Amino acid sequence: MSLAASRWMFALKLYLAAMLAYLVAVHLAFPQSYWAVVTCCALMNPLSGAIRSKAMYRASGTVAAGFGALLLASALADAPSLLLACAGLVSVFAFGVAVLDRTPRAYGFQLFAVTLLLIVASGIDQPQNMFDTAVARICEIGVGLLSCTVVDSILAPRSLAPVMRNRMRSWLKDMQAWIDDTLSDRPEGAVARYDRHRIIADLTALSTLAGQLGFDPFVQAQERQAVFAIQRRLLRMVPLLSAIESHAAAWTAEEKATFRDWKRAVALRARAGQTADPALESMQEKQPGQAWSRLIRRNFIDLTTDLLSLWAETRQIADFLERGAAMPQALARDVRASRPFPLWPDFNLAVRVSAGILIAFGTICVLWWATAWTNGASALIMGMVAIAFFGNADKAEQAIGTFLRFAALGSVLGGVLAYGLLPLAENTELFFAVMALVILPIGAWAVTQPRALLMLALAIGNANLQAGYAAKGLDGYLSDALATLIGIFLGQLCIALVRETSPAHAVQRLVQQQRREVQAIARGARGNGHDIYISRSLDRAAGIVSRSASHDDRARRVLAALRGGAAIGRIRPLASRLGGELRTACETILADVYQAREAIRTPQLRAHIDHALSAAYRAGDAAPQGLMRALIGLRLAWFEEAPPPDLSI
Repeated sequence: MSLAASRWMFALKLYLAAMLAYLVAVHLAFPQSYWAVVTCCALMNPLSGAIRSKAMYRASGTVAAGFGALLLASALADAPSLLLACAGLVSVFAFGVAVLDRTPRAYGFQLFAVTLLLIVASGIDQPQNMFDTAVARICEIGVGLLSCTVVDSILAPRSLAPVMRNRMRSWLKDMQAWIDDTLSDRPEGAVARYDRHRIIADLTALSTLAGQLGFDPFVQAQERQAVFAIQRRLLRMVPLLSAIESHAAAWTAEEKATFRDWKRAVALRARAGQTADPALESMQEKQPGQAWSRLIRRNFIDLTTDLLSLWAETRQIADFLERGAAMPQALARDVRASRPFPLWPDFNLAVRVSAGILIAFGTICVLWWATAWTNGASALIMGMVAIAFFGNADKAEQAIGTFLRFAALGSVLGGVLAYGLLPLAENTELFFAVMALVILPIGAWAVTQPRALLMLALAIGNANLQAGYAAKGLDGYLSDALATLIGIFLGQLCIALVRETSPAHAVQRLVQQQRREVQAIARGARGNGHDIYISRSLDRAAGIVSRSASHDDRARRVLAALRGGAAIGRIRPLASRLGGELRTACETILADVYQAREAIRTPQLRAHIDHALSAAYRAGDAAPQGLMRALIGLRLAWFEEAPPPDLSI
């Protein structure tokens, strides 16, 4: 289907769902039938999985909010101010949890908070009617959810499966190119490295769709699990490729020429999806060279062996997806247990966004109370919604400003609808024609500009679309529209008070988080495991790549820091099992790392790493297995361009 056809198909589905929801809501005599239509505007999506997941999360959030509002009202009905304050605090907490949860499930927490505020704030003067309000909101929103789901199921449902398969093919192609470039010693610049590292962001982005894939009726469970298994393996290959590049850069020109044919043989095996050849490995072990060169080669062989093993498994899983080829039993069991790559919560961001919402809540409540503002509830809800939905974004002020502009357009559109078009709809046919005139073009636009749906939802809500239509007084309409805009504007001001929202600041914060975690590992404060550290670091690397320009090489430095932290994580438990000079040398390295104030990579640390390498080399087989590999990995991760160490010291 072409883009133009997709646009109008989406618009048609939105229109049919909205009209179906309206007719059902009117037939059931709901008090505010426009809420069913507004729900359709908020829920409709070009992808079926997204519609079903949002419907489930919105339904659960709405029902939970209804029960929460009734519990608060039953306890605090005699203290309206305290009731509103408690509802606000609960909503702030729920919005904060939504920021922490970086999956589609966050929508459920957001809608819980919004609906709780909506029920409590709109009925604060008459808490005895809150039960009726809660039931009405649940029913109206439920009708909208069902209408979208039914229409999408009947009319051209669209699956995420083609998107997922195309992404997988792109990942495999990019990773194969990265392997070829790494093993062929091709020169590269910052832009080429950026293009390679961009795959990290692409891979981690799949995890944000995992919640939608589970609701997609066209994606089978085994297909989802296979894609997640590929995602995990490709991400594990990223630090391996970074380490292989670093090891290859440490070779002399003579060594590079000597082992060029061997690396080409490894590259050919990678293209064929084969594991390492033991004959090639043993050949390299017999090559002469200085102690440091031999150690580098041994590590290089181990790394390429691990890389080829992961790549062979990845190719087998891809063949299963594309052609239904059988997998080995052990690999099939592992695939069945695969889960999406975890997206780690950002507690600092959640605290700051929650603080912004809390400040907005307090500011608008004080303004509401001090001026006896009749539209204070609307301003309160819109101010908190603006921060909750856009406050965690880069350039949050700009995002909320865009939302403010679309809200203003929605107010204008609502006025045209309320005072120009709906009064002309004297019968059902004309009403359907009027709504088609508004919904269809905006729905087509929303495919490329999702905020157009927010504009449409605000317009329909402001127009107060009911069974028997009667326009509000113009003064009442303008008051409602002004309250909406003031609430969003105050939200924009409040988020500016609590956080710096530029992408550059976000990158700096991620780099600082990486440094602090490495220092915590050196201190022994992180016992969560090597795999968890790697996944957190890759998540941060994805955030840096997605925010960096093509000439920025910070992602490469973050991968080097990742490898260094992983090496520190291996050295830490081994140091306690050592004795004598080797233990002292390793503990000195750990102390240098966790005591660093400005920069971790200092000449002093390099000297201490070289001393530990010499001690481990002299210890030979007496050194614990894996210590030498960790020390070499640390040396090359943080001091790749430094002269090689003299292990005879």
